[in-house]
Amino acid sequence: MKSILKITLPALVGLATLFTACQSEPEVGSNLYDKAASSNLPKLYIHDLANLGNQGVLRVVNANGELNLLEDTVKFYVRLSSPLDHDLEVSVSENPSATKQAGATALEKGAVNILTPTVTIAKGTTVSAEPIKVVAQLGNALDTLMSTRNNGAVTLTLNPAQGVDVASNYGNMNITVNYKESNIVANGNNDGIQEITT
Repeated sequence: MKSILKITLPALVGLATLFTACQSEPEVGSNLYDKAASSNLPKLYIHDLANLGNQGVLRVVNANGELNLLEDTVKFYVRLSSPLDHDLEVSVSENPSATKQAGATALEKGAVNILTPTVTIAKGTTVSAEPIKVVAQLGNALDTLMSTRNNGAVTLTLNPAQGVDVASNYGNMNITVNYKESNIVANGNNDGIQEITT
């Protein structure tokens, strides 16, 4: 009889503790499951399949110690999840802190020139009337590629606009700046020497 009590008594105490721990309730006024606050505002986003899912490419060539820009332009449209009853001006800006591309050097501001930094989404439509256009820009930011001898990366981020939210997963355009070293510049010239393609 004593052996049965020695076995069952600790088991009963353990079960009582287990059931008590499972019976705890959340505090009054607290959420049972924490989730981010959602909004019913239209979402502003970049989703451009022409650019491989929000990824663009610009090319630069180091020809004899001089950085040359090729005639590349990244173009993309800004979209809304639902139309508005008024025109909406949307802008983008360089965001070095959002650049997280493996195998590439995150470039500081000034590596690209945003030719059309602001576009308009017309009343009743969901796509900007014209694309945002971006080209590489010579300067200190791009010069870092010559010292790292590596590809660079730039991230453009949608700026918040009145009456809409920026979609968290589609608010960036990631641009890779491909770096190459060559004596002759493709799509250009170097002291009158033109590249001959074979």
